[in-house]
Amino acid sequence: MPRHILLVDHECHRTTKSFDFFAALLRRAFDVEVFYYGKHYRVRIPREMFVWADVIVYLEFLPSRFRIAEPGKRCVFVPMYDNEWGSRWQWRRIAASGMAVISFCGRVTEHARRCGLKRILDVRFALPPRPAPGDPRVAVLWDRGEVGPDQLRRLFAPGDMEKVILVRRPSPGQVFSPIPEDFRKFCHVELHEGDFLPDDEYHALLAEPGVYVAPRFKEGIGMAFLEALAAGKIVVANRDATMDEYVEDGVDGSLVDMRRPGRVSLPETSVEVRLERARQRHERWKTDETRILDFLRNADSLSPCGRGWTPGSVLRFFLFIFEGLLFRLFH
Repeated sequence: MPRHILLVDHECHRTTKSFDFFAALLRRAFDVEVFYYGKHYRVRIPREMFVWADVIVYLEFLPSRFRIAEPGKRCVFVPMYDNEWGSRWQWRRIAASGMAVISFCGRVTEHARRCGLKRILDVRFALPPRPAPGDPRVAVLWDRGEVGPDQLRRLFAPGDMEKVILVRRPSPGQVFSPIPEDFRKFCHVELHEGDFLPDDEYHALLAEPGVYVAPRFKEGIGMAFLEALAAGKIVVANRDATMDEYVEDGVDGSLVDMRRPGRVSLPETSVEVRLERARQRHERWKTDETRILDFLRNADSLSPCGRGWTPGSVLRFFLFIFEGLLFRLFH
């Protein structure tokens, strides 16, 4: 049975802490060492760590376009829906390599299976209920450059909201769109700028609003909106993964087309109903925790990845590169 896991993550998650839950779960059953990709998606791992590890788990990113796994090792990929998950030929390379996959998104799972992947575990993360429903006349948005003030102006009519809390944590080179003046006229905007807040300050900031506007068009897992659901808040989100795999439209949130939003109708369900949904999601996650550990313990679900290049893998690699070039030309 595997005992040692080498977990390879991206350094951005050191700040966001969005994958801390996964490392903590693995440490319940395994010895775990974590290494981080740098900003250029490069990671230097001592050779002796590859020898030490029984299983290598790659979070969100594979080692490189050329070498997707460590040959001869049991390797597991944990993809995210918001990072190049959709390439048909990349997934066929993954399937042919013998790599296993743990997926937190139904769309990724379905696509991977269509591309021939056999060793895949489909799970959903959820936080335990933490009641803090807030005021339904106050909304909050963490502006991350996708969903912003323009969408807020289209979602809410004058008089819908007494206040909108706008949180901005700029990344290098990021420029935010200005807050429309007509929006300021019918709604008080409270702006918070600066670095990431400590957890206690962040949760204090989120205590007042009863409506949470999800900030992105698609998510890998989506820790922030999952925290809002666990608190019993109403979540307004784009109708895409992973939000639409958790938010029940008209019950604990509203799903809309955030690229072309219109006026949103907020559900009138009670806080108790929304918290019961949160409890049900967390009960499923507790079952999925056991499934993940069993999947990694079971040698039958993990086989060593193939060695080197084959004619088929070379062909799939060039088709993957060609597919990516076409995507960039026409999107």
